[in-house]
Amino acid sequence: MEDQNISTIKKWISYVQNSNLGVALQYKVTLTSLKSNIRPWMTDMFNPALFSKPSVKQIPARLGENLVYFISNYVILTMLLLVLGILSQPSFLISLVAIGAVWVYLSKKEMKVYGVDVTDFQKNMAILALLVLSTFMLAGNMIIYTLFFSMVLAGAHAVYHDQPQINLKLETDLPPNTLLPL
Repeated sequence: MEDQNISTIKKWISYVQNSNLGVALQYKVTLTSLKSNIRPWMTDMFNPALFSKPSVKQIPARLGENLVYFISNYVILTMLLLVLGILSQPSFLISLVAIGAVWVYLSKKEMKVYGVDVTDFQKNMAILALLVLSTFMLAGNMIIYTLFFSMVLAGAHAVYHDQPQINLKLETDLPPNTLLPL
């Protein structure tokens, strides 16, 4: 039984690596390419006529094709959920304002630590560390939950949405030979 499960997992991995999704994951996707791949929201992404229950054999194909086809829409929805989550946590917003004020104050001030000049890069790295630490302390759970929830929703949408009837190609502003190593 365990060998059969491993064999099934290997088949799925092979399928994903050789699908459009596998190719898309290797591309260096930029903000410009994400913007150029936004699909129509009401006529394409949320059109009820384009949803159906897949057979077990259709699941990998639908998942791969639809994740590539709708990737820009999924990223936008995830960012929207993250922004709404951040806005719903006043303590995190206050810490962001405080860190921003510290950054503005320190960026204009010459500093020395134990007689050694502190460079702008070092100041920025210290503020970045403070930002990352406060983000994880105040909003880490919300960010993790939002990302997980977005992945589940995107996966469910990709599985139940019919495959697009076009030849899929993720448009990027980079040449095809700029694939990342696996």
